[in-house]
Amino acid sequence: MLEIILKLFAGLIRLLPRRITLLCGIILADVLYYIVKLRKQVGLDNLKLAFPDKSDREHRRILHAAYRHFGKVLFDFIRMPGVKAKQLPKLFTLHDELLKTLLKDGQGVVLVDRKSTRLNSSHIP
Repeated sequence: MLEIILKLFAGLIRLLPRRITLLCGIILADVLYYIVKLRKQVGLDNLKLAFPDKSDREHRRILHAAYRHFGKVLFDFIRMPGVKAKQLPKLFTLHDELLKTLLKDGQGVVLVDRKSTRLNSSHIP
């Protein structure tokens, strides 16, 4: 039953414009940050260890921005199966000429990024 609900939710998200889904990610992040406070103290403790010279206010600002980033990443990830190839240039920019050539020639390309970005891995048809 939960799987059906999650698939329906994901399908609904894919129908919405990206700017709306990003706003949904921000709202979810704010709920988790301000109301649920999911792992908030752990994050603040880690920021204090990593940046002892920064103020508590700055630690909270960094953590809140991280929550919002991951909220947007979550909703972008949910949207990815519904993204069409022609929409991809709006989501990110390719700087590698080989990739541009392969895409222009209609070749399939798999991108994998080891960094934590919005598009960690994505298949381009």
